[in-house]
Amino acid sequence: MSNHKTPAQRYLDNLQSRLYTHFGGHCRDCDVMFPLEFAHLEPTGLRGPGRGRKARLLDVQRNLNSYALMCRFHHDLFDGRQPAEVKQ
Repeated sequence: MSNHKTPAQRYLDNLQSRLYTHFGGHCRDCDVMFPLEFAHLEPTGLRGPGRGRKARLLDVQRNLNSYALMCRFHHDLFDGRQPAEVKQ
């Protein structure tokens, strides 16, 4: 098995890195730097976990003001999947 990435994979890795840098490289609500997720602040028409990495990254790139970079805990809290009284 080869460890070489396709040009498309390298492009997506680079795009993700640029987007992480744009958003500060850490969760907007704490200093966690990994793992991070793009959270919708406003709907963009892209929904659901099965949309794929490429679709998500391109949507973030097109709609920068509609997203925030968050750790899983704060993303879940923001989306209402975590009770507010739970501490990280």
